Amino acid sequence: MHYDYIIIGMGGAGGHLINAMLNSDQLSNKQILVLDKADKNSKDRTWCFWGKGQGEFDHLLEKKWQEGSFKYNNHTIALSMGDYQYKMIPADRFYNHVKQLIKNNLNIEAKTDTVINVVFDNKVIVQTINQVYTCDHLFDSRIDPKFDHANDSSIRILQHFKGWTIESDNPVFDPDKFVMMDYSFPWKSQTSFFYVLPISETKALVEFTLFDTKLLKEKEYDNHIKSYIETNLDIQDYKVIEEEGGIIPMSNYPFHRANNKFITKIGTAGSWVRPSSGYMFKNAARYSQKIVENIINNKLPSADLFRKQDFFYDRIFLDVLQNQNHLGPEIFARMYAKNSTAKIFKFLDGETSYFEELRIISRFKYWPFLKALYRQYF
Repeated sequence: MHYDYIIIGMGGAGGHLINAMLNSDQLSNKQILVLDKADKNSKDRTWCFWGKGQGEFDHLLEKKWQEGSFKYNNHTIALSMGDYQYKMIPADRFYNHVKQLIKNNLNIEAKTDTVINVVFDNKVIVQTINQVYTCDHLFDSRIDPKFDHANDSSIRILQHFKGWTIESDNPVFDPDKFVMMDYSFPWKSQTSFFYVLPISETKALVEFTLFDTKLLKEKEYDNHIKSYIETNLDIQDYKVIEEEGGIIPMSNYPFHRANNKFITKIGTAGSWVRPSSGYMFKNAARYSQKIVENIINNKLPSADLFRKQDFFYDRIFLDVLQNQNHLGPEIFARMYAKNSTAKIFKFLDGETSYFEELRIISRFKYWPFLKALYRQYF
């Protein structure tokens, strides 16, 4: 039961890594095992991301938009997206795509099983409920248990959200325009917003998101979504046809430092989520491709995945959210009002130059960030 590679988790990160490996002529003949405790046969989430032109996964899209808006203090900012489009993929379509890749390749197999222990002894030994496997290198999407208990200086904020896909009997949405962030209906004084993704004139995903350290009760999410739909969107006759929710750690905890010659942490567990935004889908595609290139070039799989300045920017931003959470809406509003959305997307993708990053940073109010800089580094 020995494999070249074992991948724990077939979610967004694991799925992208499988896709990248099987699309590589040099790696498609490697023996690969995928382990996941779930069957991955449901729409448990929706992934959104931005991109230019035709993308690799466009055949899986449920919807894409060229026009969007940002709302704050009764003002609406039209998003200047340039060549970018905002895209939406239901998770079940992506899971089915990955499953089909596995089915079409004899060198990879997937098993539904729960990993209970991993040890390293000149090779990787993976113990599950039903079996023991070994491999040369492990890709692991499980978050390090130390994250919840470590007594360190890492910032720990939660991005928690709940969304309803609603359907109305009447045409109430503009299917060509989405709402990126709507801060006009806040939860108390915390950084919280809604986004609205219209799929048709009668159907849309309406999602409520908070950046905070504490979760709400399920009823509180539901009541706030209901109030927003009926008050802000002025929709009275509708039905909820799907629900989704989740929790994303927004932290500068050094997940990636667990990477070595035996193991590469992936997904949230590997610092693949941009902690200042919560976006991961596009990062997962980019990092997976880099891992494949590293393997082909006989490098450590995790070599050169990240830019150091991105960790710096995120650490400062998270400090502001942790210590002055009420400033979040104003910070995001200035970001979208003072910069083109295309430039913001480029920045969040880690593709900007130092000069472009300085231009973006210069348009924020200095004082909250200078205090955050002092707290974190002095």
